[in-house]
Amino acid sequence: MLYRRQRRFPTALAVIVTAVVVFPLGYFVGRGTAPNPDLASELTPAIYAVQHAQGTLDVVDLEYARAAAGQPGDVPVSGSSLAAATAAARQGLADLDQAVDLARLYPDRARTARSDFEALVQAVERRASLDEIRTLTGELRGDLAALIPAL
Repeated sequence: MLYRRQRRFPTALAVIVTAVVVFPLGYFVGRGTAPNPDLASELTPAIYAVQHAQGTLDVVDLEYARAAAGQPGDVPVSGSSLAAATAAARQGLADLDQAVDLARLYPDRARTARSDFEALVQAVERRASLDEIRTLTGELRGDLAALIPAL
């Protein structure tokens, strides 16, 4: 009994008690200071996707006009400008498909924009007249503008 062993608080028990106290405390403090998401921040990725789709319409107009320049009836025959217009129209449709949140918020507007974009892709692929392409892109600009909410 001369060298009586003192009882020590086990290290593992101290780590467990600390974890049980500190982690929930840190969680609640962190949640308390986190900003609340608002509608604008939730819709931002979808709005950017629609804006990118709007930008592809400019490319379609420009490249299709280049491809149709000097052709009879303003109907392009082939070439890199026609390929660029086709790729831009397809990319715009893909961008519109990324705007899932806006499609949920405005299903009718999204459906109209998607069907008009599909019509544009088909018109470019079948080499419609330049006037028809410009009419379709004009309609699409209005459809896409109606899809973006004023926040």
